[in-house]
Amino acid sequence: MINIPNSLLVSKTATPSVDLPSANRSGAPIHRGFDDATEILTATGFKTLAALMPGDSIYLWLNGTMRLVNVSAVLAEHYDGELHFYKGKAFEQLAAPNQPLMVKYRQSQRCTVLTSEVVFNENRARRFPARLVVDNSPSADLTDAQIALAAMVYTDGSFVVRNGSLHSINITKSPNRKPGIQEIKEVCRALNLKFKIRDNYDERYNSRVKRFLFSKEHSKTIAGFVGQKSSIAPAFLAMDIKQALLFLYTWACFDGVEQHMLLQYDNTTIRDQLQHIAYLAGFTSHTISRLRDKTNYVKLSLTSTATPLVRELVRYNGFLRTPVCAPGIAAFRRNGFTFYAPVSD
Repeated sequence: MINIPNSLLVSKTATPSVDLPSANRSGAPIHRGFDDATEILTATGFKTLAALMPGDSIYLWLNGTMRLVNVSAVLAEHYDGELHFYKGKAFEQLAAPNQPLMVKYRQSQRCTVLTSEVVFNENRARRFPARLVVDNSPSADLTDAQIALAAMVYTDGSFVVRNGSLHSINITKSPNRKPGIQEIKEVCRALNLKFKIRDNYDERYNSRVKRFLFSKEHSKTIAGFVGQKSSIAPAFLAMDIKQALLFLYTWACFDGVEQHMLLQYDNTTIRDQLQHIAYLAGFTSHTISRLRDKTNYVKLSLTSTATPLVRELVRYNGFLRTPVCAPGIAAFRRNGFTFYAPVSD
């Protein structure tokens, strides 16, 4: 089985607590919200705020407790003016002047909520919480072996379809890549999956590879919890923190760079789902594209805070949007960078 390094085990002491302001019941606030390029994490993945609808469920965090809550409304205000742009190495946020932002107290684990107008105009840049650790998320009905094998199949598996139906699932692995061959054998044995191994030359690796071949019956068993290769099955989007970490680390080992927690992806659906799971595991994340070899990665980090290196005024003419729901902290994303901000009723 895959052994997760101690350095990736999230410390619960890194979880900030936050003082939320009381709900504003005087009506829709003026100059509050985010631009249309900002997305929010829902139960089914990231959605632009323009696509968010009343009744959608979003992830909401408060002092170590995470839950899904329904959005009652989405406030929209046309705005022609300047927004506050915050940018760091792995951080980006564009906020309206009256948008509440969550920032760290000086030399403290506690957080407070201030308007962007206050944060932007302070002489010294405030630190933003970069990740939120979830202590109470329920476990998905998946074994560790299923989670590890699913990550192996999504990264190095192939589905053979004949006459419109699944014929077999194969996993191809270079014997030079570790972890690899032994770990595949272990998870298959834990799941009582029989397999054959063929030694073939593969042009992609420019070397001999081991190809694990599963029977039609056992391929259907794997497909029963993996689903399809082009997207991650919904059960994996509801894992607890330990399950999510196992999934992500296995992915990095099989298709990425595990030392730097770089996870390669082939389509935007997978990208969005990996960043969704990263939230469940307590990571902050952003996307990286390498033009020289046309590879795309989700970069995960356990950095607890992000300090914006750039604070700029940006002219904006469009809609500002903000969800209305129970008070808490929601997960947002802009241009591939995840961040957190308060929402309220």
